[in-house]
Amino acid sequence: MLPSLFISHGSPMLALQPGASGVALSQLAADLPKPTAILLVSAHWESSELRVSGARQPATLHDFGGFPAPLYQIQYPAPGSPALADQVVELLAEAGLVAQIDPTRPLDHGAWVPLSLLYPQADIPVVQLSLPSRLGPALQNRIGHCLSVLRRQGLLLIGLSFACCAAAYLLLRGLPGLRALFGIEPPQGRAARQPAPPDRSGHQAT
Repeated sequence: MLPSLFISHGSPMLALQPGASGVALSQLAADLPKPTAILLVSAHWESSELRVSGARQPATLHDFGGFPAPLYQIQYPAPGSPALADQVVELLAEAGLVAQIDPTRPLDHGAWVPLSLLYPQADIPVVQLSLPSRLGPALQNRIGHCLSVLRRQGLLLIGLSFACCAAAYLLLRGLPGLRALFGIEPPQGRAARQPAPPDRSGHQAT
């Protein structure tokens, strides 16, 4: 039975400059039996309700800005699996959780960048499940328990995120302790300009 993995997807530039991360992910894939399919949750697909990608051939989404032009030319042409998407929806329904299939959802960079290092042949079907982060960790744990049975079918379950994805939001609005640690003054009064949360769909190059 395959394990469940949590992988930091890192900067989109890993697709061009994989470095030590690329070596580690390649070795990880070599050490595991080849999965029949991959079901993953990326931090770059958040939603208010559960959604499952159902495209037969998902596009490659370049959901970031300010990076070198060659990065936008990279494609990860892994097939989707409408049948697996249907199965995921059914398993969630058995647990009392409603999910909808998104027939056009592409693979965001939180998914395809690490997958391109794990399985560069792009020959394993990939299905994404959205992250209902605002509904809290209890629901996410419930989803994980519900879908863990898929591991017995040779599927690889992967969670993907990156520590800096919401750093600006946390520093400026979310966690006073982090603001103090980094010496950032909190906004004063109602008239203070409220910083907008970061674009949840992708990174900006710095």
